[in-house]
Formats: sequence, C-alpha cells, structure tokens
Amino acid sequence: MGCSGSRNKDNDDVNNNKGNISDHDSGQCQEIDETKDTPSVPRTRVMSVHIANRADQLSKSFENGGLETAATEEILRKLVKNDKTLTDLRIVNSGMYADMKPNQRDKEFKSLAKSIANNKYITSVTLVNIGANDAFAEALAVAVSMNPRISSVNLETNTIGQDGVMAIASALAESMSVTELRLGNQKNGISTDALEALVQAVEQNQVTTVCSVDMRDGSMQKRLDDHLRNNMDLVRKERHATNVSMGVFTPTLTAIQKKIQAFPEDKPDTVDFSDNIQFIQMSNEWKGQKFCSALALNPSIVKLGLAGLQLKDNFATIFADIVLSGCPTLEEINLGRNQFTGEGIKAIASGLERSSVKTLKLNDQNGSAGAEAEAALVTAAEACASLLKINLDWKSNQHRTNCDRILMRNADNLRRRRSMSKKTP
Repeated sequence: MGCSGSRNKDNDDVNNNKGNISDHDSGQCQEIDETKDTPSVPRTRVMSVHIANRADQLSKSFENGGLETAATEEILRKLVKNDKTLTDLRIVNSGMYADMKPNQRDKEFKSLAKSIANNKYITSVTLVNIGANDAFAEALAVAVSMNPRISSVNLETNTIGQDGVMAIASALAESMSVTELRLGNQKNGISTDALEALVQAVEQNQVTTVCSVDMRDGSMQKRLDDHLRNNMDLVRKERHATNVSMGVFTPTLTAIQKKIQAFPEDKPDTVDFSDNIQFIQMSNEWKGQKFCSALALNPSIVKLGLAGLQLKDNFATIFADIVLSGCPTLEEINLGRNQFTGEGIKAIASGLERSSVKTLKLNDQNGSAGAEAEAALVTAAEACASLLKINLDWKSNQHRTNCDRILMRNADNLRRRRSMSKKTP
C-alpha cells in the first residue's frame, strides 16, 4: 500500500520484507500445492503431520476470548490448511497477546501474516482489537501485497502507529485489489506524514472506495473523501458499462424499475420505498440483485428506507454482499417490518462490519432472530466503529446490554474524535 515523497524507501522496505516473508523456516506454515510433486521432497505423511501439528500450535497460540475456543481453533486450522470454506478471516476482541513478551508476540504476529499471505481463499481480513502493533501491520502489508485475493482489511481498535500505517500505505498504493481499509480508533497516535501517505495511496490506486482512519486535519479528511468518491465513480462507471453490455436492465420497465435504473445517474442521497406496493410486486430478481446492484452504483446514498416490503433472508444476503460493502456513504438503514429470520439478520450483521452505517432498524420482523443472530449483531457493533444505534426486538437481555454498552462506547469515541478535530488548528 506507498505514496509520493517516501514511496521509494517504503517500496524498498516492502520488497525486503517480501523476501523475508517468503522464507519459511522450519515449523512455520507453508503453502502446499497438492496438485504438484515437489522434486526434492516427495509428498509423504511427514508433510501432513507437519501441517497438522502447525495447525494445532496456531490454534493454541491464537485462542480468541471473544469466540468459543473450539470455533477459534477451527478457523485457524482452516487458515493454515487453505480450507476453501474460509473466505473471511475474522478475529475480534482477542486479548491473548497481553501476557506475551514482545519477542513472542512479534513472532506470533509474523506467523499469522505468513498464513494470510499463503492462503488461497480468504478475501477479507478482520482483526479488530487484538493488540496488533506496528510489527504486525508491516508484516500484514507484505502479506496483502503478496495475496491479490484480499479485498477488505479491517484493523480497527489496535495499537498501530506511524511505522505500521506507512507500511500499509506503501502496499495500498500499489494494490489493485484492496477496496476497503479500516484503521480507525488506534490507541497509538498516527503522525501527519503517515496519514498523508495513506491519502496519497488512495489517490494512486484508484480502486479503494472505503478508507476509515481518525484524521485530525479537516482538510486532509476532505482530500481523502474526495479521492474515495473519485474511485467510487470510476468503479461505478465500470460496473454500469458492464451492466449495459450484459443487458442487465430490460427495455420494458415499470415506473419504480425506471427509478431504480436511474440511481447511478440521479445519485439520490435518500431512497425510501417503505410499504411501496410496486416494490413488493417486483420479481425476486429485481428486488434482490438488480435493485442492490443499482443502489451500489450510487455514490451519494445516505439514507435508505426498505420497511414493510416482505423482504426475506435471500434479500438480506444479497443486500449485505452488495450494498453494505459497496455504499461507503450509507449511514441510516430501515429494514423494519420485514420477514427476516436469524439467517438473514446474521448476513446483515456480517455486512455491517464492512460498512460505515450509523443507524440500523431491524425491529418487528415476522421471523424470529434467535440467540446466534443477536450475538452476531453484538459482534458487528464491536467491529463497526461508526455504528451508534440498532433497533431490534431483543430476546436476550444480556445481548441487548452488551450491544448498548458497545454502541455507547462507539458514540463516546466519535465525540472524542470530533473534539480532537475541532482543537486542531
């Protein structure tokens, strides 16, 4: 992720680190291609035992206090073994590094970064509040530059400072795949030079459309927002051209379909189809893929009302994948009075972690949310630092209390950032 002014030096550092990260010492996870025979070492059971032992070692090292131990161990086994079912690496609120000595912590962080670099299937990396430091950020920057499959990186609420952000910026500047980067709420201060490098990186790569970081300088924040909008516009035009060439939109359209089709050009900041009978009568294809794709092409959407539309879990999945990840300006969503069950709410919760949403209304669903869905929303509130309000018919008082506590903390952090920004001359 590098920028002008310091790019040459930063790129040299990244290139040097690339060499280091490719040198897999004994006992560290390695990329195994089982479709090819290795000339010098036959494929034997020894290799399988080595990988299994390494997976067990990582499972114990990265035990996550915010998840069930068994689930955490399973995630790490999948990461090391290149399990194709693991596409979203997510570790949130792990305090396991607190008791580690610095050398041991850096070793474990480097090992995790190598696993990420070698993985063939993950596209999203969410490592929130795990104590990640500059050393890990530097190693992860190299890993991301080596793994073009990764499109989303969330390192919010860690202890990353100038060196780490500079390394990430250097890799981001050269990336053609990272569309989302979240670095907000770092416990260490980030220098103006590092923030400037990040702004220049977003300008250079032309693919990053979401970049959240705590800016002290209002003019620098405005430049970052401008570059993100420019990138979004480039992505929007490319998607629109693809849609037209593939005939995504049919020539015979109803009034509401024409309105949806015009989203990319009209760029409305507010869309409210709540209780709209024409929307309810549209086909599932239009209510799902076509509506969400058109909405994602609008770079200006802020408020979205979709209450009382008989929407079900399949819509929630499409909405989370396309809209929540593709609309960085979207702040307020009303999905109340629909027919989501726990599965749909879990899909929305997963998408929230990649969004900048502040308010989400999910109350009065015909389906039952369930404990797992409520827990997923609590996790989303923790990972999405912008989230300030969730309306839901909670069944668990514990989940409601935990979520309210996290949302209050998010609001406090927002007030502190605003206060710091006002004090900056």
